[in-house]
Amino acid sequence: MPLVKEERTVCRVCFNASSHKKNPQLRTVEQSEENVATNERHCKACGQKWNPLRVVRGSAGKWHGVRPRPVRVTSDYQLCNYREKCQKATVCTFAHSPEELEVWNRERTETSKVDQPRPFPRLLISRSKR
Repeated sequence: MPLVKEERTVCRVCFNASSHKKNPQLRTVEQSEENVATNERHCKACGQKWNPLRVVRGSAGKWHGVRPRPVRVTSDYQLCNYREKCQKATVCTFAHSPEELEVWNRERTETSKVDQPRPFPRLLISRSKR
C-alpha cells in the first residue's frame, strides 16, 4: 500500500516556518507571483524569493519535505539510521522518511524505464556476421 497520498511543490520558507504543525501552510506554485522587472518569483504569503520545496502527505496525514533524489547511488535506496539527527542531511544519500524512500524508488523506476537502451535485434546481428 503506498504511503504517499498527495504531492505538491510549495514555498520552502512558509513550509519550514509552519512545519511543526500537523497541517502547515502550503503556499503552492500558483500562489507565487512573478516580478517581471527582475524575472524572479516571490511568495505572496511571506514575500521571500520563491524557493520551491517538494512535499508529500503521508498516510498519517502529515506533510514531509522530500529532498532531491541522489542519482549516483548504484544500490537500492535505504532509510537513514539517523533520520532527523543526521549530521549530513543535505548530502546524505539515505532517505530520511519512509515517504521520501517511496518517492525516490518511484522516480528511479520511472527514470529507468525511459533511460534503458533498447536491445539491438538479434536477427540483424546474426545476418551481419555472415
